[in-house]
Amino acid sequence: MNVDGTTSSVTYVTGQIQMVAEGARGARAMARNVEEVCSEASASVRELQRNLVRIVRTSSGTVNRRAHQRYEVNSFGTMDKRIAPIEIVDLSESGAKLIADIDATVRAIQLNIPGMSKPLRSLVVFHKGGVIHVKFEISGSEQEQLRSLLARASESGARKLSEAAA
Repeated sequence: MNVDGTTSSVTYVTGQIQMVAEGARGARAMARNVEEVCSEASASVRELQRNLVRIVRTSSGTVNRRAHQRYEVNSFGTMDKRIAPIEIVDLSESGAKLIADIDATVRAIQLNIPGMSKPLRSLVVFHKGGVIHVKFEISGSEQEQLRSLLARASESGARKLSEAAA
């Protein structure tokens, strides 16, 4: 092979490498653009979701998302291994509203409710300024015992705070 042929081949290969590199740069720029568009679309979807939830929640005073009837109990119980009582403001088959001073990082508690044979595992779903909302994670037998407790509360005149959603 002669020098001219080698030089020509090297020049050709170099040109091909430059084209591939330019294509890669273009693909990288396109990928960045797609990523930006997806990020903006995702943010817009999150904002739309927040707005729709707000609209539904505020569209009527009668909107109730609760699956179970809540009863005002204004009772006291205990939490975990604490001796100090906590206030149980209201109670339903699925959760409770409490007044207690707990650490903001607490995600689950054992709630001792008068009339229940054992503490109920409760997930903290809201916590602000001493007001705590919990959702119960309980077994079938605990659920039955809680239903019975709520039926007795209703029979003895506990005020219904809201009707359960249909």
